[in-house]
Amino acid sequence: KESFKPFELLLIKVSFVDQANDIIDSDIYVKLTAKDENLLKIFTKDKVFLEEVVKSGEETLYKFDQYARPGIYLLEAKVEDLDFKQEKELEVEKVEKLNYSLVGDILTAKNIGNVQIKRNVELLLKIQDQTTNRIIFLDLDIGQERSYKLEAPKGTYNLEIKQENETISFFDIPLTGNVVTTVELEKKDKINTGGL
Repeated sequence: KESFKPFELLLIKVSFVDQANDIIDSDIYVKLTAKDENLLKIFTKDKVFLEEVVKSGEETLYKFDQYARPGIYLLEAKVEDLDFKQEKELEVEKVEKLNYSLVGDILTAKNIGNVQIKRNVELLLKIQDQTTNRIIFLDLDIGQERSYKLEAPKGTYNLEIKQENETISFFDIPLTGNVVTTVELEKKDKINTGGL
């Protein structure tokens, strides 16, 4: 497989063989680095994500982390004793994903994808036969979250969050207030996104 998403496993099997296709006992140095220009703007040129010595004919695993940056990476395998090297390009795909949580009257949206998200999201507060909508604009960097306090006249509401081709629902939310509104609370900084 040459294309991966965050959290996926990369299985690396390295073999150094002779002309009869028999495995030659040797140590193979395996390294995974950033290759394309966009990644090199984020990481230094010498940033290494995986560096390991594997016996010829054996396997090793590498797990891309949740915030693995999209782009082209270079997997290198080099036989330690000889001047033999093989390279393969791998791509990490872009993933736009938001996670929503609701605690009491606080709605939190968190970017759990691997790219910045800028989009409008529609909130629908429903009580009996009445629906009120609000549009909020989310501008969240990788790992960043933003919270909103939901306010509406006293009652128990259902909440639908509509974004692109997805609807997320929360049920039986007790709210108190005079008008339907969303109050943006402080934005939490992104978590460490320097890894792959």
